[in-house]
Amino acid sequence: MPIDYSKYPPNWLTEIRPRILERDGHCCKFCGIADRRLGWRVPSGAFYTPDDFASAHIPSKDLNGLIKAMNRRPNPYQIILTVAHLDHGLINHDDGNLAALCQRCHLNHDRAATARQRSQSRRYSRKKKQLHLDFLSLIQ
Repeated sequence: MPIDYSKYPPNWLTEIRPRILERDGHCCKFCGIADRRLGWRVPSGAFYTPDDFASAHIPSKDLNGLIKAMNRRPNPYQIILTVAHLDHGLINHDDGNLAALCQRCHLNHDRAATARQRSQSRRYSRKKKQLHLDFLSLIQ
């Protein structure tokens, strides 16, 4: 999903994001993968570059997954680091609450919070629909 920069401070792209990436060494804080690295991710979560494939230093448990990933997507894709709010909110932009994460780790980190938010939205939508139906029954 595209990021809505209107929810972030004006200096997010010019100061905050570059500072966090620099602090974290341009690597994912959780899995350690480097920003802008090219390759394929396998089901185990490991990431392999074209050089890894050429050097044949791939554990047998990942080899089939890598071959399938390469068949699905012959060209390697690039890791782009994001900056995650560790508390899942968009209010606290303190450095201690921010971390450079790859897309995979960011999605995994936010998974439970996103599920809770979706559940609350569905409940709210159902209540709103029920209130509307109750109102319609009153005026008829």
